[in-house]
Amino acid sequence: NIPLREGLVENYRGGSGIGARLLYELLEGKISAMDPLEAGNPLIFMTGPFSGTTLPSTARMTVNALSPLTGIWGEANVGGQLSAQLKFAGWDGVVFLGSSAKPVYLHIDGEKARLLPAGELWGQDTYAVTDLLQRRHGGDNRKPAVAVIGPAGENGVLYASIAHNKGHHFGRTGMGTVMGSKKLKGLVVSGTGKVDIGNPEGYKEVRQRLLNKMKESLAVELFNLYGTNCGIDAGHLSGDVPIKNWQLGEWGEGINALNGPAFEAILADRATCYACPVACKRVVEIKEGPWQMPAGPGPEYETITSFGTMCMIPDAAAVAKINERCNQLGLDTISCGCTVAFAIDCFEKGLIKEEQTGGLELRWNKPELVLKLVEMIAAREGFGAVLALGSHRLAEKLGGETKKYA
Repeated sequence: NIPLREGLVENYRGGSGIGARLLYELLEGKISAMDPLEAGNPLIFMTGPFSGTTLPSTARMTVNALSPLTGIWGEANVGGQLSAQLKFAGWDGVVFLGSSAKPVYLHIDGEKARLLPAGELWGQDTYAVTDLLQRRHGGDNRKPAVAVIGPAGENGVLYASIAHNKGHHFGRTGMGTVMGSKKLKGLVVSGTGKVDIGNPEGYKEVRQRLLNKMKESLAVELFNLYGTNCGIDAGHLSGDVPIKNWQLGEWGEGINALNGPAFEAILADRATCYACPVACKRVVEIKEGPWQMPAGPGPEYETITSFGTMCMIPDAAAVAKINERCNQLGLDTISCGCTVAFAIDCFEKGLIKEEQTGGLELRWNKPELVLKLVEMIAAREGFGAVLALGSHRLAEKLGGETKKYA
C-alpha cells in the first residue's frame, strides 16, 4: 500500500489528474517510446475526491494507461458502484505494474488484496463472469463491484472496454486491451467502511443545495425520462448527430425511430449509479422478435448514434441487441460502431471489395450484418481482424481515398 503523497491531490485534482500524473512518473516521461501492450505500461484505476460520499453525481472514476489505439495517454471513465466500493474498502486507487504469465483477477475485500487464478474465466463473456464473481465473493447481503474484460480484450482488439457490473463501461482508448495484455481478467471489490467528511455541516449544506437545484432542473428530468439519449432530437435539429458515417446532416425518419420515446416500447426499468438521484441508466427487455433479449442494460446515446444513425439502422430493438452483444464481448461501442460505419461507407464507394471482406456485402441498415461483424471483431476473425484496428489504423492499412472517410 502506498499513501497518496502530499501535493499530489492538491495539484492534480480528481482521479483523472492523479492518474495522468502517476502515468507520466511511472513511465519517466517516455510516453512515446513504449508499446502500450508491453508489460511496462502501467494500468491505473483512480477514484475521485467525492467517491463514496452521497454527494449526487460523483460516483465516477477513471482508468489510465498508454492507449493501444492511439499510442499516447489514454483514459476511460465509468460510473456505477466501483468507486464507492473501493473507498469503502479503504482504497483511493489501484496501480497494476508488469503482467502475469497466466490469467488472474484481483480480489479486494477491505484492506486485503489478492491475485487469484482466472484460467476458468478466460474466454468467457463479461456478463457470465460478473455473475460468477458476484456469487463467489458476495454473501451477507453484500454484492461486490466487478470490473472485467471480455473476449475482445483477451484477443487484443485495440478498442476493448472494461465492463463494470455489466452496464457500466470504461469504454474509451482500449483500456480493456491493456488489461488483456497483462492477463488480468478483472477486479472484484467489497468494502464495509465509510468515507469520513472533514466538514460535515458544510457538506450537508452543499449536498442539500445541489439536490434542490436538481429537483428544479429540466435537464435532470429529461435524463431520468429518456436517459443520455434525451438530447438526440435537439442535437439533430442543430446538426450535431453523426449520420451515415458523418455524410448526412439530417435523417428525420431515423431519429424518430431512435429517440427517447422510441425506446419506451422496450424500457423495463431505470437504474442509477451510487447515490445518484438522476437514474439515467436504461434497463431494456425485448420479449419477442429477432432481437429478443432478457432485461439488461440498455444503450446510451453514444451507442445509439454509433450503431443507429452512423450505420443507418432505424430500429431501437436492433440497436439494443447490438449493444448487449458489445457489452458481453467487451467492445467500446463508440469505436466499434464508427469503425463499422466507416467500412460500410468505403464498401459503398468501391474502396473496399468483397474479396477483402471474405465475401460479406457491407451495406447500410443491415443489423444482422453488424451483429456478425461485432462477433468477428471480438474474435479477430477474418475481416473482423482488420476492423479490430479501429477506423484510423484501418484507413492507413487500406490507403488511397479511404482516409477521407475515417
